[in-house]
Amino acid sequence: MAPPYCLIYAELLLNIRQISVLAVLETPCNTSTKAKLSDDGQQFILLHNGRLQTLHLPGKSLPNFRLQFPVLGSIELSWRIPWAAEATDISRYDSHLSDVPWSAKCMDSQTELTCRVCNEVILERGTIKIWKDLPSEDWAEMMDFWHCHKPDDHKDGMNSIKCTNCPKLSTHNDCLVERAYGANSKISAQPGVGLVDITTFLLRKEDCSKIQIEKPGFSFRGHRSVKCLQCQTELGYYDTDFLGIKFYKWRIQYTNSLNPDSLSSSASPSFTLISSSSTNNTNPRLPASIFVMSKIISQMASHLVTKFLLTPTTLPRCSTKILLWIFGASLRFSSSRSDVPSVSKSSLPYGQPAIKVFWKVVSGNDANNIRDNIGIEEVFLPSYVISEIEDALTSSSVLLPACSQKYQEWNVGLLERYEE
Repeated sequence: MAPPYCLIYAELLLNIRQISVLAVLETPCNTSTKAKLSDDGQQFILLHNGRLQTLHLPGKSLPNFRLQFPVLGSIELSWRIPWAAEATDISRYDSHLSDVPWSAKCMDSQTELTCRVCNEVILERGTIKIWKDLPSEDWAEMMDFWHCHKPDDHKDGMNSIKCTNCPKLSTHNDCLVERAYGANSKISAQPGVGLVDITTFLLRKEDCSKIQIEKPGFSFRGHRSVKCLQCQTELGYYDTDFLGIKFYKWRIQYTNSLNPDSLSSSASPSFTLISSSSTNNTNPRLPASIFVMSKIISQMASHLVTKFLLTPTTLPRCSTKILLWIFGASLRFSSSRSDVPSVSKSSLPYGQPAIKVFWKVVSGNDANNIRDNIGIEEVFLPSYVISEIEDALTSSSVLLPACSQKYQEWNVGLLERYEE
């Protein structure tokens, strides 16, 4: 009978510059159980009951570091290994630096958008000449705040001083309005221009094809659902504030002259237990959780909060709500239960990028109480996206040792983090 497998999990602890390694044995530790590091400090090697297991660490350890002997009779073993970090490594792990998947720099005039389900073309090549990244979602709020709290106009004539940078404008205030800093400035969809934020593409209705916009009626925030004309998949919604269609990135495929064969070739390999599958080997598809978590990381940096309530946009909103507590926004880990192929692991010298999340499902009454708490941001998402995130969090628990799957009343899971 072959010896049972062991679960080995390693996590990079950036703040204390150490690598934590946990091993869960099927049988108690005995005199044959030994652990060591490879000569290059990149691999953890465990020998138990005659079976050798190797795990690629999420960071390089100090050379010639000797591990302590495992405790006899124990099933759960743990080690702390010094991380041989360099300055470039530390800046790479900055949790406030978040790459945005499918930003404007990935697009060009030959970009074609298609429905992810049926491949129906909804944006023809050559239709969009210019792609631009939208500013932060907090931009309008900050401008309103500035307008309400700006200093009073000076009575000594300072408000009539000419703006040297804008000679055609008569006053300094006119200059600000011209630069879109005025309270009446507004971003809206433009013909031939694609506007990109973290989770959506904003396009003019006239630039799109093979879509169906539902009639005005009772909907979330007045948004009208936009569906694929071919398969009736919901692709996004018509935003009356922006006068255009917002297509969910997770419902769309894109190809262009910059990247004709791959939807996201710059994306790091995903841990297969969590991500959605691809239709072929050359066109990996990013799951909705990738885009949602990129948005949440952005909000963490701007709002200085770590808890988020995922609320469905469907009416009535009585379906699943999930409370997330982001515990590690720039985690690096390795797990013996990850399905990433060995060839991909060799190309991941820093481990797999992920986000550690404490989470729990909340009821309607609890959700109402949570909304009143300061320090919790509410994120509105389609119900199927919330269900996908819940499934991803649940599935990710198998990557973790049993002792790390719960924290008090919270479940613990991992979600993929996008990196270029």
